[in-house]
Amino acid sequence: MASLQPLRVGGHTYWRIVESRRVNGKPRPVPILYLGRADDVLARFQEKPQLHVQSRSHGAVSALWSLASELGVAAIIDRHMEKTGRRTVRGGREVHGLPPRLLEGLTVGQSLLLIAIGRACHATSKRGFADWAKDTSLGQMAGVDIQKLDSQHFWDQMDQMPLVNIGLIEQDIVSAAIKQFGLHLDTLLYDGTNFFTFIASTNLKPKLPARAHNKQKRNDLRQVSVAMLCTRQDGVPLWHHTYEGQVSDARCFESVLPLIKERLKSFKAGLSNLTIVFDKGNVSKANQQRVDELKLHYVTGMTVASQKKLVETANQNLSPVVLNNEEIVMAYRTQCRIWGKKRTVVVLISETLKAEIG
Repeated sequence: MASLQPLRVGGHTYWRIVESRRVNGKPRPVPILYLGRADDVLARFQEKPQLHVQSRSHGAVSALWSLASELGVAAIIDRHMEKTGRRTVRGGREVHGLPPRLLEGLTVGQSLLLIAIGRACHATSKRGFADWAKDTSLGQMAGVDIQKLDSQHFWDQMDQMPLVNIGLIEQDIVSAAIKQFGLHLDTLLYDGTNFFTFIASTNLKPKLPARAHNKQKRNDLRQVSVAMLCTRQDGVPLWHHTYEGQVSDARCFESVLPLIKERLKSFKAGLSNLTIVFDKGNVSKANQQRVDELKLHYVTGMTVASQKKLVETANQNLSPVVLNNEEIVMAYRTQCRIWGKKRTVVVLISETLKAEIG
């Protein structure tokens, strides 16, 4: 640790900064900076202003800001906003037929990008955005006074967004990412989940929240569900769908299959060259028929209860299979008719599940 030490030379007192270090095994004060006499030190402070140092979080927000700029996220949002001719708000007045620019000189796209970066780096409310962002470099990169971006600003901006624009904007952003980063579309993963909210039961304005079986065991709260399609490699989202909390996975899958097909076609991805993976919660005889009609390659799961004879046969023919990670599982592969069509089936024993049951 450094310390300040006086030194008498020729009847004058000089000051120096020293550190205690071991010299030949013994602690000795080692000078690291000579400051001069007290008058010299005072003159230094009077000649040069004191430095005020502030610490800002930069890495994560800078990486996301750079990535969003590379993909043109804000520009894509604003392009779709201009097509719809949505209103703007200036000085408390609604002005119709003008480009979508609101408070602080930010476009809707720029504002939504800021809140998206905030959500990715620090999951906080719109009200808490400014308190978090003031300790980052986000305001400097965006050229805006973060303290003025209160929750009302973001609500005003979001109010400009027609629901029909959300899917179109997402499609353009994902298309840009596919082109820019060469995302692999050979294998896509689909799944649906739900998340609970604290929306009051008496608040009937939102139509999506509802009580149902909650995967986080909060059945006492209203929940919202979301389905997502991602790339196998890196898990990059390609499409999403938000839906009512009481709708089952299988019912949702039935309704979104055509939407997924249209999204894939927009990427000019040949359906014959890709495989969709979805879990058994989405499987029903009717849903499987829809997948067959779309001519999609797929991998899915089935319940033991629906394939008892197959499981009985598999139990007598299991053999060890070495996976890519050198894990060995007991499995049986065959082809048989299920729901009117010949399908390739793999039956395997999950050691993790087996251990939990045992």
